Amino acid sequence: MTLKQKIEQALLQEPSLHTLDLADKFKCQEGEIIKHLPAEFITFFTGDIEALLAEIHSWGKVVTIIEKAGSIFEVEGTFPLGKEGYGYFNLNMPKNPNIALYGHLKLQQITDIVLISKPFRGKESYAIAFITAQQEVLFKIYLGRDEQRQLLAHQVKKFNQIRNKEILC
Repeated sequence: MTLKQKIEQALLQEPSLHTLDLADKFKCQEGEIIKHLPAEFITFFTGDIEALLAEIHSWGKVVTIIEKAGSIFEVEGTFPLGKEGYGYFNLNMPKNPNIALYGHLKLQQITDIVLISKPFRGKESYAIAFITAQQEVLFKIYLGRDEQRQLLAHQVKKFNQIRNKEILC
């Protein structure tokens, strides 16, 4: 049975399984799981990564997630703009005090960008995963939610425009 088939079978039995749960279950990297999710959940992005990050900046509040060694770090707020310099894509330089996230990305390490629309804990959920050649998820950006925990409609619209290759294609 292929990994894709194993994932499909596991999701039929437990639809709420998260990609990290599946990675643990099948003893592989989360990026490999994401890339093998059923087709209705994923779309591969093949456009310009810097343009995508600039587009996401314009969406307002999102949640950036970084998972490392089983710990999960979340930064909620506007994703920062960035610029090339010294071999990195430098985020939030100079620092905007209204944006909490800053750092330095090695964009050339990202081999796949996957748009994911898969329910999570019974709620509609949308994320963009940035995956390395080692099948590790460098980071994910989840769409924001309002005070009632509803997805922000303008972000869902933009996400779907990218997924449907209406923009940034």
